[in-house]
Amino acid sequence: MEDHFSRIDVLFENDEVLVIDKPEGLVVTPGAKYDEGDTLVGWLIGRVGEQLREVGNEAHRPGIVHRLDKDTSGVMITAKKQSAFEHLISEFKSRKVEKSYMAVVWGDVLAKVPSGEFVVDAPIARNPRNRMRFAVVEDGKPARTSFSVTDVSDIGEHELSLLDCELHTGRTHQIRVHLKSMGFSVLGDPLYQGRGERELFGELVQNGLKRRMYLHSNRLGIRLPGGGSTECFVAPIPPEFAAIQSRL
Repeated sequence: MEDHFSRIDVLFENDEVLVIDKPEGLVVTPGAKYDEGDTLVGWLIGRVGEQLREVGNEAHRPGIVHRLDKDTSGVMITAKKQSAFEHLISEFKSRKVEKSYMAVVWGDVLAKVPSGEFVVDAPIARNPRNRMRFAVVEDGKPARTSFSVTDVSDIGEHELSLLDCELHTGRTHQIRVHLKSMGFSVLGDPLYQGRGERELFGELVQNGLKRRMYLHSNRLGIRLPGGGSTECFVAPIPPEFAAIQSRL
């Protein structure tokens, strides 16, 4: 995990919070497959100190108020004190947090949505046929995502679209599931790409494309503890995204 840890960039830090740019491939919390020392939690404890273990309401995720999937990169905010934890949790629960992502998806989204702007308002729950995945399910939890197409073009024989995505709720795999419900998959998504897309992605990787999921949390707007206005934190565009943008 040292390689992942070396790629963590600190965007902001004070006595109460720590904001980072999480690299793709880094798991946030420990579990059956990942020891604490191999996760962001382990890195946080190493940086903040053992007192971080007293912050939060679950022993295995001290200081964690939200998370990004392992294969997603970008902005995350964590708490260093219990009072900050409670404040940030309240901000997320009240849906006052602004969460924006960049995604590269297979296909020409404009062919299906000519305006380039669309909203998916559809409940999400675990896929009853595959517990590793989530899906749009009638009795799932409410979920809403706004999408905006910023570019569409070909890379070789493959059409790709670049999207801005805004989360209004925070369900697991929300952007990935909502895009899948519209017939689109995030480039490099290990769970939701179709078989043909996985094969095409492999070809792109052989031709120099970085192997990762092309979903990046680029902006987080939140009111900090003790602050009256919303602070906006931005994670730089990863080089592999910039390389695709330059070809779109």
